[in-house]
Amino acid sequence: EGGGTWAARAYRALALFKLRRFVEAEQVAQEGSDQRAPFVLRWLHAELPAHTGSPADAQERLYGLLGHCRRRSEEDGAGGEVAVGGGAWERRHDFVLYSLVRHHHGRGEFLAALQLLSWLLDRRGRPPAALAMVVRVLLQVGDVQAAGEALRGLETASVDNTAARVEVLRTRALVQFANLQYAEAASSLDAILEERPWDASACNNRAVCQMYSKDIVGAINRLEGSLRQFPHQMLRESLVGNLASLYELSSADAPASKRRLAQWAAEFAPDDFDVGKL
Repeated sequence: EGGGTWAARAYRALALFKLRRFVEAEQVAQEGSDQRAPFVLRWLHAELPAHTGSPADAQERLYGLLGHCRRRSEEDGAGGEVAVGGGAWERRHDFVLYSLVRHHHGRGEFLAALQLLSWLLDRRGRPPAALAMVVRVLLQVGDVQAAGEALRGLETASVDNTAARVEVLRTRALVQFANLQYAEAASSLDAILEERPWDASACNNRAVCQMYSKDIVGAINRLEGSLRQFPHQMLRESLVGNLASLYELSSADAPASKRRLAQWAAEFAPDDFDVGKL
């Protein structure tokens, strides 16, 4: 195929992926195993089975792509000086590695996730994204003390830009919450929401802090207000599910509240949003 055809297929598959139309995206990306395909199409070909019911296939393909990227990166390094910040294949390798970390973490395979992250920490100068993921994995296995130590490493390593600052605040809030420091976690999340009021994860976790501080009405008001203000950004199943649970805790008329929420969500939610779970 010509370069233009590959590029068009890659852009179409990526657009469908962004729209969460995973089955259609997988059909477009089915030629992604071809080594002539652009990297983004090859990654989508590996990633998409995890979104269409075949996570084992996704993991196998991602590990295959990781090995390919590592070999190409090593060839680039052997061929001469690599640009500061690593070559293209090194960056692609790390992108795939983070994809695998997310898969292992989501499936509860925490040791495998930590092994991949340790590889990054040993070879990439302790990147903040890897340190933040280490904190999350350690919290999942219940090692709050080690998570706190990793957080301190993240706070030291992070550069002074908005994305890094938000990542530090988000990770700090998780550690504070694990230590039952709900007011402190709320303050960290408020700092994120001052810069990113549409941040669904921060908003949802802020409401959870209010719930654990016995302010259920305040948590409901927060989530309802954010959903009305930023419907497309906030419509996440975790956030809407949390709001439905808060209705159960707070009101004898929870079924009616949940019906209203489901009707409202149906107007804005993407096609794969499962309103029926409310």
